[in-house]
Amino acid sequence: MKNNIPKVAKEQRIFQDFPAERYNANIDDAKIKLKELTFCSPKEIAFKGLTGWVFEQTFQKCLKEELIDRLKKEYEFKEQIKLSELCKGENKSRAIVDLMIINGNIKLMIELKYGGFYGKDDGERYKNYRGKIKSISDGNNYEYIYITGSETSPLYRKKTKEAFEETSCFFFDENVGIDSWDKLILRITQILG
Repeated sequence: MKNNIPKVAKEQRIFQDFPAERYNANIDDAKIKLKELTFCSPKEIAFKGLTGWVFEQTFQKCLKEELIDRLKKEYEFKEQIKLSELCKGENKSRAIVDLMIINGNIKLMIELKYGGFYGKDDGERYKNYRGKIKSISDGNNYEYIYITGSETSPLYRKKTKEAFEETSCFFFDENVGIDSWDKLILRITQILG
């Protein structure tokens, strides 16, 4: 799926391949609807987490549509899964996986970030989460991938690739020959079978 999305101002953070026009419409819609709440007083709606939540919801809807279109199959989607629900014994964790797609015993866990890593320790933290997921796989086919709208720091981009490996991290602001959305869909379909 190629998107012919026009270039716009950097502050609007349009991604090259992700269905960005839908994200932009959804963030605008969310802000309008929030202003309509009877207890809402600010003229402008802006708070930590809104862009990320809208990104996650838009991504999930686009992905569901894409998988149905390409694979003619609906998968089970779960949001905000506590890693501790999957871990047993010493592998307890407070980590939360943003999205999980299930196909029988195959579980694809997805970390979604609108704007990339937030701090210098995130690479190690996600590498640790990935290790926990691999350790609990035990007969189940668990995979953990990372998706971000953009990563502006070359250091954090490098740490992401180290934590998730090249084939399991996707940057929608990166030009990679095959567009990032198609590359992601190809990887997801390989995992889910």
